[in-house]
Amino acid sequence: MRAVSDGVGSAQSEEIAVANALTVMRNALNWSSDSAALQATLSDFAPVAVAIFVNQAPKESEPPEVDVLAALAKFEAGYIERLGSSFWVLFENHMPETPVVDF
Repeated sequence: MRAVSDGVGSAQSEEIAVANALTVMRNALNWSSDSAALQATLSDFAPVAVAIFVNQAPKESEPPEVDVLAALAKFEAGYIERLGSSFWVLFENHMPETPVVDF
């Protein structure tokens, strides 16, 4: 989440913040191909990135803060409901690097 927050923090707009967050997620999990499940997961995670962006954005006035933890909890609950396991388990599974060329 720290890497996601850092990626969102450098964004100049909400759209860029979401794109940065999703790129960080894809890279952290070595998700290089697209599938319906992957797209659904990334789509469900986008509100978390928006919540982080809103809370990190400079405040000229006092806009209502968005609860990042609530957005994250909603994402996790949806992931568990859809796939039957915790999203965070994905980070515990070591993905060995595979050679590009077999010798």
